Amino acid sequence: MENVRNPIIIDQFYCPRKRCLNQTSAVVVSNIEYKNIKGTYNVRSSPVHFACSDSVPCRYISLSEVELFPVEGHAMLDAFCWNVYGEIETMTIPPVYCLLDGRND
Repeated sequence: MENVRNPIIIDQFYCPRKRCLNQTSAVVVSNIEYKNIKGTYNVRSSPVHFACSDSVPCRYISLSEVELFPVEGHAMLDAFCWNVYGEIETMTIPPVYCLLDGRND
């Protein structure tokens, strides 16, 4: 991948319209594996963005062999996580320290 916006994203709050009501229900997102993802990202948004529902968290998310660098001349951005459970199988770039440990069963 080169100069990608949102290379790794789960967004249970996504809304294609300008005004959406906040919903308490969400689709279950689980058993997702991100593996061998390498390249550069556009710094307009975080390279790793996990925004999961308060009532239906994302579970069993795993990352391995992830190497995402900002396009040349820009600083590395942090990963964003909200209510996501999983594991880091190998070191990732950028580091994903915000992933919650466990499955939340």
